[in-house]
Amino acid sequence: MAALTDSDLNKIADYIRNDANSKAELAASGVSKSQCHAAIQALDSTFENARGTIKANMDAAAGVTLPVSLVKKLGRAWLQWKWRGE
Repeated sequence: MAALTDSDLNKIADYIRNDANSKAELAASGVSKSQCHAAIQALDSTFENARGTIKANMDAAAGVTLPVSLVKKLGRAWLQWKWRGE
């Protein structure tokens, strides 16, 4: 588990600050900065630990070894779709 750096966390915080709804919800939640950082670190660790399994599952489902660059693009498209709740 690689720890996110202060620079990483600052970039993530910028995404939150630039989204009025996220910024307002975080402020209203009462979650401290350290609690937010811990939650983000847990998300990152979980994703990183599952990365190989995700790729292997995608390869198995497709029946071919997909290029990592394509897996990333498919993953980004899926996450954007998932995020919008469509």
